[in-house]
Amino acid sequence: MTKEQLLERYAAGERDFSGADLTGVHLSFTNLKWINLRHAKLSEAVLCGSILSEANLSGADLTGATLTGVNLGRANLSEANFHKAIMYKAELRETNMHKAILTESDLTGADLLGADLTQANLKGAILIDTLLLRVDFRQVNLEGVDLSDFDLSDTDFCGANLSQTNLTMADLRMSDLRGANLKGATLREANLRSANLTGANLNEAILLQADLSGANLGEASLVGASLVEAYLGRANFNKASLVGANLSEAQLRSTDFSNADLTGADLRGAYLDKAVFEGAILDKVIK
Repeated sequence: MTKEQLLERYAAGERDFSGADLTGVHLSFTNLKWINLRHAKLSEAVLCGSILSEANLSGADLTGATLTGVNLGRANLSEANFHKAIMYKAELRETNMHKAILTESDLTGADLLGADLTQANLKGAILIDTLLLRVDFRQVNLEGVDLSDFDLSDTDFCGANLSQTNLTMADLRMSDLRGANLKGATLREANLRSANLTGANLNEAILLQADLSGANLGEASLVGASLVEAYLGRANFNKASLVGANLSEAQLRSTDFSNADLTGADLRGAYLDKAVFEGAILDKVIK
């Protein structure tokens, strides 16, 4: 289908273009609000500055598309493929991106306020200056993504893959990270106060000077994790695995390590006032 055919039919009131082949089409600065492009072929298409708010692009192929400044607010983008798409400063507020593929996409400056990214794949995506407030990240794949300095407070990351992710100085206060995979993630100086990390995988994670005051890490795995100079006051590590973890110089006032496994953990210089170790395994602990 050509650009002219699409625009003529749209102007005549037609909205259903599901399955249309618009590969490489140039539709910049056009108003296509409410259009139905479900399962359409839009790879390498150029839609800069266009309005597609409340459109249906579920299952559409937008591989390598250029969507700079596009308005996709409240659009249905579930299961759409945006691999290597350029979405610089795109408007994606309250967009449904459930199971969308956004691998290696460029979302620099994009606005995703309130978007649904559950089970979406953002591995290798660029998120510089991207607005991510109130985004639903349940079971999302953010492996290796740079989220340093981001405000992600009170965000739902339940079951998310954040392995090797850079969360240096990120604000994750009160966030839900239950069952999340943070293996090898960098959380240096991150704010995780009152966060829920129950059952999370933090093996080999770097939490140097991170603030986990009041956080729940019950049954979490922190094997080989670095918690040097971390703030862990009132944190819950009940039944957690801290085998070989480094907690040297950490603040552990009133921290609960009940039934935790601290085999080979390094506690040198840690502040342990009122810390609880009832039922904990303390074999070969370094003090």
